[in-house]
Amino acid sequence: MEFVYERIIPIIEEIEKAYKWLYDVSFPIEARLIVGGIGSNAYAQQAVLLHLTFALEKISPEPGHIQAIVAHEFGHVTHNLLSNRASMEWNQISWSSPLIRLFQEGVATHFLRKTTPHLKPSIYFPLMKMERNGFSSVS
Repeated sequence: MEFVYERIIPIIEEIEKAYKWLYDVSFPIEARLIVGGIGSNAYAQQAVLLHLTFALEKISPEPGHIQAIVAHEFGHVTHNLLSNRASMEWNQISWSSPLIRLFQEGVATHFLRKTTPHLKPSIYFPLMKMERNGFSSVS
C-alpha cells in the first residue's frame, strides 16, 4: 500500500496531462485517497463536485495496474465532460438500464486504452476462457 501511495500522485498528474493533450479537457475535480474503505478499488462520483476516490489498499502495487485504474477513472470524468460539451440531456438517460452501466464502462475502458497504449493488453481486460455456460475469469 505504501508503494501505491508513493506512486499514485505522479501517475494522476501524468494521466491528467495525457487526457488534456488527447481530448483538450481540464479536470475540475477532487481526487481522494482513502484507506479502509468498503467497495471497489476506485470510482468516479458526481454530487455537487465531481470527484475520484482511490482506495489505496485495494489497488495493485504494479505500476501498470495503477496507471490503468487511474486512466479508467479519468475516462469516466472525460466521458462526462465531453458529453456535457456536446449538450448531453442527462435527464433523458434511463439510469436503471444495465446497458447504460455497460456503455459507461466501455467508454472508460476505451479512453484508458487511448491514454495508456504502452500497457500490456492483459491489463485492459482480464484473461478469459470459454466454458460451456459462457465466460469465466482465469486466475
